[in-house]
Amino acid sequence: MTFQRTQLAPISPVCVLIAVTYLRRSSQNRGVQPVKEWGQRRAATIGLAVFFIGWYGLELAVFHGAGEHAARWWFYFEKPPNHISPGILTASLSHDLYSVTHIGTNVALLFVVGALAEPYIGKERLLVAVIGIGYIGTYLANVTALYHRMWIVAGASGGILALVAYTGLRLRHRAVTGMTDGLTWSWYGVETVIALSLLIGTPILLLHQTIWIASPHSGHVIGMLLGCLYYGVDAHFEGSELTNRRRRSIQEE
Repeated sequence: MTFQRTQLAPISPVCVLIAVTYLRRSSQNRGVQPVKEWGQRRAATIGLAVFFIGWYGLELAVFHGAGEHAARWWFYFEKPPNHISPGILTASLSHDLYSVTHIGTNVALLFVVGALAEPYIGKERLLVAVIGIGYIGTYLANVTALYHRMWIVAGASGGILALVAYTGLRLRHRAVTGMTDGLTWSWYGVETVIALSLLIGTPILLLHQTIWIASPHSGHVIGMLLGCLYYGVDAHFEGSELTNRRRRSIQEE
């Protein structure tokens, strides 16, 4: 059971193009100060993107400075019991040492989806999806490795795809409302297209990962499924909290 390189590489140029469009439209139409405010509202997304790039730089530094074995020992979740290392704790933050495409695709996807989602869902939910579910997904994928026969040694992709699934479901009304109002070449229009792409693309990507390819990537599949589950749990508790508020309001009257 070996690590399978990302199958999301074709998404990367699209994500980069959208990210550039984000910044370009903001700078042209809003000025410098609004762009600063735009970044402040997406501080967690930008911070995570910078962190993943810096972490990957550390991976490469260890790889080239101390060798492949040391890098895998520090950053990869190798199969126990023969390999017990810090990688058990760091693998969910790590990327494929042998593919720049892996880190590039993930960071671009994180930036595009996070930039859309964070103002709506907040930094806490974003961090839970990317980091929290990233860890759960990596461990769950390896616990079930006897079934799908794939051992995940570096699992940052799972958390980012969990965010994709969560955002697609969470902002589905945003996508429908934007299409009903009509698309325009504006920030609102760009957000509408991304929200709609996530809503439609999540089930398609899930089917692609489970049915349409010869070797499904367990980390990707479990990450997306956990993202959907996270949305369901979050929506349930959010609805319960709203119901309780209404009850308290009625009692106070």
